[in-house]
Amino acid sequence: MLLFQWIARMKRRRHPLASELLLTPTMTPNALLQRVKTVLVLLVALVAFAACERDGAEPVLLGKINPQVMSLARAAQNASTNGVTPLALDAVFVRINGETRLVSLEDDYGFAIADLPTGDVSFEIDVGGFAGSVTVRDVLFGELIEIEIIVEEDFLEIQVLRRIESEPELPPPSNGGVIEIDGSDIVYYLSPGVYEGDIIISGSDVTLIGPPACDTLLLGDLIVYGNDIRIINVEVAGGTSFAGNDIEFYQDCYGYGHGDDDDDD
Repeated sequence: MLLFQWIARMKRRRHPLASELLLTPTMTPNALLQRVKTVLVLLVALVAFAACERDGAEPVLLGKINPQVMSLARAAQNASTNGVTPLALDAVFVRINGETRLVSLEDDYGFAIADLPTGDVSFEIDVGGFAGSVTVRDVLFGELIEIEIIVEEDFLEIQVLRRIESEPELPPPSNGGVIEIDGSDIVYYLSPGVYEGDIIISGSDVTLIGPPACDTLLLGDLIVYGNDIRIINVEVAGGTSFAGNDIEFYQDCYGYGHGDDDDDD
């Protein structure tokens, strides 16, 4: 008896949204059409809301291989050819959730991968026969995963540092104005498009990231006063002026070069 009373109370306490979704046989054609339109609007709004919840910049991997690893890998490769033909080692294999990618290395033995999946992400890395792996749990949109690869005896150890996007995505200013970044230990994502004004970075330990398609173009100047700056997938067509130290460029796309490390006044 108590169960039937509880069910009856639940039926009487229908959620307000239910009255908007309820279709009854006694409705006139106009009322039925209006109710169907209401249902469609609500469904579209729910889908849009769900998309917004998932939306955000794709996670980025920034890797750095310790020079000792590169020396050992080169020695192992050269030994395999009896020292006749020294082998260049300018790329590494990275498996991400089982998918293999050949990643080009920059001069500092760094590399970037700009379209990581979210959720649990496994990384397997092979550098000239030395291998190692790590799994990073619950990777989020807008996250920067930094890894440092060192050697331990005959395998690789992968150390992980995680940073989350610190500021909202920066779209190109409508008036072509200047973007100033003066904070430290921040991750900024740039929107696709053309940035006509300058970007000035006065803070330190700043990461500036363009989208994986590499369709972010800076026509203005890139001016850096801070130290430990990383620029990923941003094409600098204007000048560069660097007063800080350790400014690194990474590209994970085709068809683009990157700015010069020398001042361009």
